[in-house]
Amino acid sequence: EFDPAPLPIGTDYEFVNSIMSKLYGMYNKSELSEAAMRDVLLRLKNEILDEDKNSVWEDRPNLSKLIPTSIEGMQDVHFRGAERTELSERSLDWLRENGKCLDNIRPGNSTIKQAGRGAFATRKLKEGSLIAPAPLLHIVDRSSLFSPRSGSEQELLLNYCFGHEHSNLLLCPTTSVSLINHSSEHANAEIRWSKTMSSDGKDWRAASLEELADEFSARLVFDV
Repeated sequence: EFDPAPLPIGTDYEFVNSIMSKLYGMYNKSELSEAAMRDVLLRLKNEILDEDKNSVWEDRPNLSKLIPTSIEGMQDVHFRGAERTELSERSLDWLRENGKCLDNIRPGNSTIKQAGRGAFATRKLKEGSLIAPAPLLHIVDRSSLFSPRSGSEQELLLNYCFGHEHSNLLLCPTTSVSLINHSSEHANAEIRWSKTMSSDGKDWRAASLEELADEFSARLVFDV
């Protein structure tokens, strides 16, 4: 049965930041040698906060994952915080060349009768330009969207997902592109696979359901 691990929460980062700042203070005052500090970090990560070995922390299994194992990593957490060290920060030049705008559209009440909500452009967009990217939440078993009460009623999320009748895989957009109402007569946008599919360089379109089931972040992306 698929059981994804919980994600770190704010108090997890705060706790790790506090520990790293105290250890950095000790190291900076030469109270611990470099070798001794590395040993402390490794023991902290692999023994003290290991969820399988210490039941005290079993309700916070992400703590050990946030602990650095090097002096440089400890210093980085002290000065920037554990939450920022997990980000792949990019330069302004990289963002200008590779970045994609998420605010080209906004949600609002649709002007189409009985359409509910829709997506509205926040600025003029050139023909052929990107409206918005759509990282996709992959659901490897569509039956998980059936209501547990009836076993047959489907969750509303299914209306916003892409799939095939002969596959259990569902791909659900995580941005406002799901609010773009379609028109069979006056379509002015198209959905296509993103050219920048994944930061790890792998083409996840060829992945099996088992491979996707082990991934907890968006690996497939649409561009609209």
